[in-house]
Amino acid sequence: MEESPYLQVGEYVNSCTFGGEKFNELYITTARKDMSDDDLMKYPKSGSVFKLKTDVVGMENFSFLG
Repeated sequence: MEESPYLQVGEYVNSCTFGGEKFNELYITTARKDMSDDDLMKYPKSGSVFKLKTDVVGMENFSFLG
């Protein structure tokens, strides 16, 4: 996982969620499937998970019980 102060994560963001001890870390998942070689050269870290510390605090997720 890469910690980044900048959001140059690529073209295909899959999902994002808050986490961490204080819920002030934004986790961002990205995809690289079906990307062209040119796109992969431009966004070589596509397919990675990124963590961005924020001044925003997210909410705790609820567990699925059924």
